[in-house]
Amino acid sequence: MAKKEVVKPSFEETMSRLGKIVETLEQGSASLEESIALYEEGAALAKQLNETLAKAELRIQQITKNANGKIELSDYE
Repeated sequence: MAKKEVVKPSFEETMSRLGKIVETLEQGSASLEESIALYEEGAALAKQLNETLAKAELRIQQITKNANGKIELSDYE
C-alpha cells in the first residue's frame, strides 16, 4: 500500500488560519464547545509557528564568514 504524502501548510497559511481563529473568538459568535476547540487549535498552531520561527532564527545565526571573508551558511539540525 502506498503511503500518502502529508503536505504541511506553509508558515503563511498557518498564520492566516490562526488569524481566522482569533477573529472568530473575538466575535464571540461560537458556542462554548466550538470556542474551546478553536482555542485548542489556535494554541497548537501558535506552538508550531513559534517552533518554525526558532528554527529560522537559528539558521540566520549560523550564517558565518569563512576564512576568506565570504559568507556561508552552516548546516543546522
